[in-house]
Amino acid sequence: MLRSESEKGEGRLGSIIWLLIVAGVLYAGWNLIPAYFSNYNFADKMTELARAPKYSHPDDRIESELIKAAQENHLEQFIGPKTCKINTLEVRRVIVCEYDRTVQILPGFQKKIHFKSEADQPLI
Repeated sequence: MLRSESEKGEGRLGSIIWLLIVAGVLYAGWNLIPAYFSNYNFADKMTELARAPKYSHPDDRIESELIKAAQENHLEQFIGPKTCKINTLEVRRVIVCEYDRTVQILPGFQKKIHFKSEADQPLI
């Protein structure tokens, strides 16, 4: 295929636009992934606590362990005693935690993310 003399094969504008799009996606991921990762680790700890024996781990102790897990995952400003509900029955324990977290996705663009984690486990 022959090119005419006016064509140089340069596509600088398209390359710059794609580079900006890729950089924006990477920046958004850099800001969003830690929020979801912290929530995932906290939900894992909730499941572990929901399995704890009823007699050695009463609801008060479970609540304090949840607060401690929130601090370990840097969620203490979002999770407190009123954001988690613990319901211990004879054969199972249900823990539900709901909170909202605002994340700056791109400069000048923030999104409020609602997290709801539920652990429903049989008691040992």
